[in-house]
Amino acid sequence: IERAIRLGYNKEVLVVEFWKKYNELENRSDEKLKEELDEWIEIKTRENNEMIIKYRQIINNLNIELQPEAIWILYSFGFNEEDIGNRRFIREYVRLLKMYCEGRVNEVNKAIVRERLRELIEEGGKTEIAEWLEKAQEIGVRVTESELSTLWNMGYNEEEVFMEGFIGKFQEIKDELKTFVMKELDRWLIQERKRKEPKDESDDEKDEKEEIVMSMYERLSGTENELTRADIRRILELGFDHDLSDTEVPITPIITMATEEQVRRLMERALGLPDNSLRNPLPAGTDIAG
Repeated sequence: IERAIRLGYNKEVLVVEFWKKYNELENRSDEKLKEELDEWIEIKTRENNEMIIKYRQIINNLNIELQPEAIWILYSFGFNEEDIGNRRFIREYVRLLKMYCEGRVNEVNKAIVRERLRELIEEGGKTEIAEWLEKAQEIGVRVTESELSTLWNMGYNEEEVFMEGFIGKFQEIKDELKTFVMKELDRWLIQERKRKEPKDESDDEKDEKEEIVMSMYERLSGTENELTRADIRRILELGFDHDLSDTEVPITPIITMATEEQVRRLMERALGLPDNSLRNPLPAGTDIAG
């Protein structure tokens, strides 16, 4: 070690590969040893840089961005390109980095991350994939264990895999390049979620509308001006302009849903009631007009 440090290899002495090469050349003179080690380091540096670029491209194809240092740490772990191209593997790596190495990168923490990743590779999601296969059989979805394994490695979760139409979409394109398949499946998921959003919003609007109906129904209940819920819903569905002119029935329909205040004003006009007559609950049997 003293000789290596004396020759200027302060950082390299921490690298296992360096010592393998050093032991091959240690019988050389200092001058010859340094010359050959420098040449070896130059070659290894070039190779490492090329691999880092390659790893970055592979990871970018997964729609994941990693800092150069994080890519270098991953490369130093010795995992192959197939592992690096596994989106679930990379996502787990990112999670482990944040858990163990954020702000405190050291050899102990890196060793923990490396071991967890090796466990992931060895397990390969066997337990979860077996559960998926059992679920597929129960609900009558035709899919193989190999197909589910591919989807697991691509990083999709159970909810996504069993979304109606997802497996069918995957089976249509599964023979294409993996990066293409993932992009298409990601796009499909985005479109499906967007397609379902209006339904969710519609449900919210229906709830809001029903609250207005119930509020107006309760105000009129037990009075001579009592209307059924169906009548109130029909009035609500008519729509009207924001100004609500003095005419008995509003003329200009609008698309936006009426607020409770607007419905109240509309019903007051329709029933021939004074303004603000429906603002407060009425005692049973009371006639608003009289």
